[in-house]
Amino acid sequence: KKKGFDLDGAIVAAHQRGTTAGERWTQEENDALAAAVEEHGHNWTLIAAFVAGRTAEQCSYRWYYQHAYVYAKRGPWESYEDGLLT
Repeated sequence: KKKGFDLDGAIVAAHQRGTTAGERWTQEENDALAAAVEEHGHNWTLIAAFVAGRTAEQCSYRWYYQHAYVYAKRGPWESYEDGLLT
């Protein structure tokens, strides 16, 4: 068990409920993903147990390539950012 959750049970539940591959993410799924990442870090197998119908791979992809993209700052580099790279 980790933090009160049975990982084996979570994996079984993920397989039993099926996945929603190819379907758009709903706001409820996005909210569940964000809450699970905040609580459990990047343990994608555990997080998938909290996002009904999504696999660990789908959750990871959504977090890194969609969620992070929305919050990424775009535009010219700031001088302090240049300093961080050196």
